[in-house]
Amino acid sequence: SKFIAQMIFIYLSGARGSNENYIESPTWTGHAGNAIQAPDPDHQMFGGDANSKDTLTSDDTMSRELIERAAVKATMMSATSPDSAQMLPINIDGAKHYVCVMSPFQLHDIRVKDKEGWLDIQKAATTAEGRKNPIFTGGAGMINNVVLHSHEDVIRFNNYGSDGKQPASRALFLGRQAGVVAFGASGGFRFQWTEETKDHGNKLEIAGGLIFGLKKTRFNGRDFGTMALDTYAKDPSAAA
Repeated sequence: SKFIAQMIFIYLSGARGSNENYIESPTWTGHAGNAIQAPDPDHQMFGGDANSKDTLTSDDTMSRELIERAAVKATMMSATSPDSAQMLPINIDGAKHYVCVMSPFQLHDIRVKDKEGWLDIQKAATTAEGRKNPIFTGGAGMINNVVLHSHEDVIRFNNYGSDGKQPASRALFLGRQAGVVAFGASGGFRFQWTEETKDHGNKLEIAGGLIFGLKKTRFNGRDFGTMALDTYAKDPSAAA
């Protein structure tokens, strides 16, 4: 499950990143012949005043303003960029929502830099229609109908900024059908599990496995259901 979860983050983010806890090395290029595809310009945004990886500075952190901008961009995607397919929100009890999954470092920046608004962000999720839907489970809050989540496996980088040494994280702004997963299986089961005895029944050998592949959805060579939100993101627990 850990391997699959990490693969989902890699493919939706379009990068392996520098995450230290990942099973696959930073040079990993993908699984089952499916290429890891970087975000296209229409589906990538940066924190603060940054407009590229190289221009990101310590002032360009995750913010309420960036999520608000992403929500507007998603809503107006095909209206302002006809070559891009419209990002579709998730319909929950008649309300339309997007989901933003960010690293704990990014969530910390929002909480610290928007102390006055943080309570309102949390209240928005706890009072929303459809809040019992699994999409809201474990949510940190909501901004402009965007449900906020954090996860330790969100892709991180250590090579941003003009010097190529600044820490960053790539939050995922998600709509419907952001990615697809395909399983190859027999007998109606996705996972294979076998148990065999050896040495006249004195030893038990167990094997588990599956055949699968995944990718983020794309249309006309552009991403479909996901946007990358890249921000400066320093570990707040690290020494200054």
